[in-house]
Amino acid sequence: MKLFSLPVAAAALASAPAQAREPDWNEIRKLEIIYQSLSVVDAAQTIHCLNQRTCDETNPLYGRNPAPELLIGAKISIGAAHFLATRWLFKESPNAARLFQHLSIGIQGAAVGANMRFVF
Repeated sequence: MKLFSLPVAAAALASAPAQAREPDWNEIRKLEIIYQSLSVVDAAQTIHCLNQRTCDETNPLYGRNPAPELLIGAKISIGAAHFLATRWLFKESPNAARLFQHLSIGIQGAAVGANMRFVF
């Protein structure tokens, strides 16, 4: 449970009001890279544990034992949508884009942390 809450707490602290300056695209891009990297790790962990038959997929959209191609395709699609949403948000409000990134990293990091119990 501690692995699950650590990324969420880190994201909450990172988006605290103490960050008064508006982020530039370089900062947002780095956060996007972190999110996309966590997404790749999540996919690899999920595919590994499904192949080892030590877990079932819990996302009802994918079913209990989805094909690796489905997971990879979904991650690519979601990753592209996330990037486009980030670009749009940054143009509208750089601070909103930073918050979106922090929340996304927290959620994806929590998923990676939760998957650790099946990997080791």
